[in-house]
This record gives sequence, C-alpha cells and structure tokens, in this order.
Amino acid sequence: MPETLISTDDIIVLGPPEVVELLVDVGPQGIRGNKIYSGQGNPNTLSGFIPSGETVQLNDMFVDYTSSGGAYLYQYLNDPVLGNTWKGIVKVSPVLFAKNYSATFTTGSFTQNIPLSTILPDYSSTQIQAITSADIFNIQFNILGSDPIASSVAKSIVTISDVKNLQLVFKAVSVTTSATTNLTGAQTVQVFISVVTP
Repeated sequence: MPETLISTDDIIVLGPPEVVELLVDVGPQGIRGNKIYSGQGNPNTLSGFIPSGETVQLNDMFVDYTSSGGAYLYQYLNDPVLGNTWKGIVKVSPVLFAKNYSATFTTGSFTQNIPLSTILPDYSSTQIQAITSADIFNIQFNILGSDPIASSVAKSIVTISDVKNLQLVFKAVSVTTSATTNLTGAQTVQVFISVVTP
C-alpha cells in the first residue's frame, strides 16, 4: 500500500477582527411594571389606596385583606362593558370552618345543621341562596372516644325556617374486642369544612 505525505509551508491563523465597534443607544422609556396595592374593601368603591402622583395601569393588582374573610386578589383589567375596572380573580385565603360539637348519638346516628352563612361569612345572601348542592363542601371529622369508632357522614343542603343549612348526618359504631355496637350517648365531634369550589 502506498504512503501519502501531505506537507505545507503556510500557517493560517483565524481570529476576531482587529477592531470592534459597539454602538449604544438608549430608547424611549417604556411603561412601568405592575404594582400591587392593598387595602380593606373592594377597590372599585375604595378610595385613598393609590399613592399621590400615581395612576393605576392595566394588570396592576390589589389585595383586599378584610378581617372577616381573609384576602381577595383583584386585577385591573379592561372589561368590554365596564371599561377599565378591578375584577376579583382569586380568594387568597381559603374558606375554612372548624368547630367542636357536643353531640348526642341515638342508635348510632347524630344530625347537625350548620347555617351556610356561618360557614361562608363573606358570601352575600344572594350567593348563599344560589348554593343548591353540598358537593362544594369538603367535610373532615373526628369523633372522640376511648374505643375505636368507625364512622361516616352524609351531607346535604336543607332549608329550615327560610335559612339554608349544610346538614351533616353522622353514623357511627363503637368497636371493642367483644362487640360492635351503635354509638350512643354524649360524644364530641370535631368538624372541619373547606370549600372546594367557589
């Protein structure tokens, strides 16, 4: 097999250009970024929360931290009907309700009616009247006892004396090594309710 030898006497060095020109120009100032304001109440009816000399711009945010219902987040948006306005977009703190009930079980059953206005203190009467299903409520509970207790809860919306209530029907049995019996007598039921859909 023949051998090939490649040889050259030239060396080529590749590199950057000898001179680099950098032209810097400052363009016009753009619009400011979003700001977050805060106060107590609906920003559409509230005054004095915008610092002097500032104007609200689209997509600015407002946190309503009213004491009764936690925080609600608004955004300044363009509405085709209302024009530029604050629109509520999310409740920052979830709706939670917790209470211990002194219950008297009869043959393994106990019923507790809870007014919706107690669970949802920030809801208007119109919003409460619009609730027709208990599916929006997540119920967690515990029945205190010295023996193991097997239990369940059924939920529904009922109206009692023109007041809408969340009705909870608890069923429970006490389990011992010798028998399983319907729970009877005074018990403490710890109830925790959250709203899974506004």
